[in-house]
Amino acid sequence: MGGAIYKDSAGVLYEEHNIYLNSIQTLGRVEPTRPITIHQKALFCLWMSIIFLWVMLKTKRHILKWRDKRRAKENEDEEAEGDEKAKESVLISLYSVSKSPSVSRFGRGDATEGEKSDRGIFDKLLETDPDQPSFEDFLTKAVIFGVIMLYFWLCDYQHIWPKTQKQYSRDMFTFLFALLVMVAFVYTIKKTPEKLVNRDQTEEWKGWMQVQFVWYHYFDAQEVFNSIRCYIAAYVWMTGFGNFSYFWIKKDYSLFRLLRMMFRLNFLVVMVMAVTNNEFVRYYVCAMHTYWFITVYVMMAVFKSYNENRYFMAAKFAIYMVINLLIFDIPGASYIVFWPFQFILNVKGNLRYWVYRST
Repeated sequence: MGGAIYKDSAGVLYEEHNIYLNSIQTLGRVEPTRPITIHQKALFCLWMSIIFLWVMLKTKRHILKWRDKRRAKENEDEEAEGDEKAKESVLISLYSVSKSPSVSRFGRGDATEGEKSDRGIFDKLLETDPDQPSFEDFLTKAVIFGVIMLYFWLCDYQHIWPKTQKQYSRDMFTFLFALLVMVAFVYTIKKTPEKLVNRDQTEEWKGWMQVQFVWYHYFDAQEVFNSIRCYIAAYVWMTGFGNFSYFWIKKDYSLFRLLRMMFRLNFLVVMVMAVTNNEFVRYYVCAMHTYWFITVYVMMAVFKSYNENRYFMAAKFAIYMVINLLIFDIPGASYIVFWPFQFILNVKGNLRYWVYRST
């Protein structure tokens, strides 16, 4: 795990790591990383283009709004001045005789005849997906996301803030956890369905574990390392169980589902990796979730027509379990299996870090 590196990795010498028993060691300002990479420059140019489009769209919208207000005001003035003219036109229309034959308003040339559609592509997308955001909403969210990534770049790459060693206090860690438990008991949102491992239950468990992940890294709480490893295993299992439940109920094995999940699992980590110039496997949790999703997807998609057969599914699970046991429990097997993916999983030219984190 990340954070300060101590010789006492087990946290036995507690007093040496206690923030209240030792002064904080400030390392001062760290020199910014140089040079700026080509992908950082490319992302910055893309972000600037998005900001330009967003500003132009907002400006156009404000101009149109101002124009509509001005026209509405002009129409009100015309209505006030044209009351007498309207009365005269009504009298003239009553006594005038049209020389042309009368044509029903439902006849040829009427406005009800097939109208040409001028709907844009985003309007058509809304018909297929009601949750599809408008182009303006997309640009707005992209601008906000760019601001967040810029802050990442300033902090992690340019080091605009002074750096200090992480300090751990068992008392503070315990107090925060007790406070979290108390708040969770007091503010129960709603009653959930009484089903075994239902989604609300697993989402709550994931939330608890995510808080522990953040606190572990923030405080460098080495003495809770073993529990964190158990949390990671449980979190990954729940991800696999959730994906299995989705495929079992929805039976959606489409390419769209596969690509959508790949985007959800890896978009943020790829952006952070590009902005901070770190290795992909440094964010190994996303890589682990990707692996387990793909393997569950393959297990469920192969011979999917037989999935309703309970014996066939039991055989699938047995084969799936044996394959993963062979990969992760036989020494050296992981290096062979993941060797084709070393271009994204290696750190300093080897797979040791990925194998350590994934087993």
